[in-house]
Amino acid sequence: MNLGDLVFLARTRLRDKVHPHLWSTDELVDFANAAVDEAAERSRLISTAVPLAIVSGTTIYKIPYQVLAAQNATFVDTDSGQITPVVAVSEQELWALQRIAPLATGRPQAFARGKDVNTIELYPMPDLLGVGALTVAIKRMPTEDERMLTMQDEPAIPSDFHRDLVYWMLYEAFSIPDSDLLNVGASEKAESRFDLRFGRRLSAKAEALSRRVLVGESMYPRRFGG
Repeated sequence: MNLGDLVFLARTRLRDKVHPHLWSTDELVDFANAAVDEAAERSRLISTAVPLAIVSGTTIYKIPYQVLAAQNATFVDTDSGQITPVVAVSEQELWALQRIAPLATGRPQAFARGKDVNTIELYPMPDLLGVGALTVAIKRMPTEDERMLTMQDEPAIPSDFHRDLVYWMLYEAFSIPDSDLLNVGASEKAESRFDLRFGRRLSAKAEALSRRVLVGESMYPRRFGG
């Protein structure tokens, strides 16, 4: 589906197909883009492999996206072409590794989310032998360039989920604090349908915890190297 299809579907569900419309097209376009953001954040639907050039002596690297999760990575040595898997660890595991061997250098073998959510921190610190290209698999939010502006634009999430975006559009539409538009019951019903499809939004506290501790991971430091 494209943006035009979503706007038409929303107007059909809202019974707002006759001019003058109760909800403007600009409002419905805004609701549609908000729906994509909500779906991407809740269900981690957008995946991207991000290449990063690794520099000797540098452990922290910025990722040019709004990152929701970093899953795994691979490192390719510039000189030998050797490929090394780089394991995603929690902040606590990274701290444990750094305490055990704070001066360790070499090819990157582990990484964690940085203090800035759009950065990663490598372990051990890359040295001249650890210079190369790192590719990180991430889940991310849509970029500004992926916002739907024309009626031909399509949502950045997989097509299987496009039609379900209308539930968030209805939630937004029925939540407008206007006596002619506000419909609390219809708003709650639409939000519930959206929640069933994409899950509930994580609280800020839960989101922060997910960066510190990988669910299901041991809190003991892992062994790296020979």
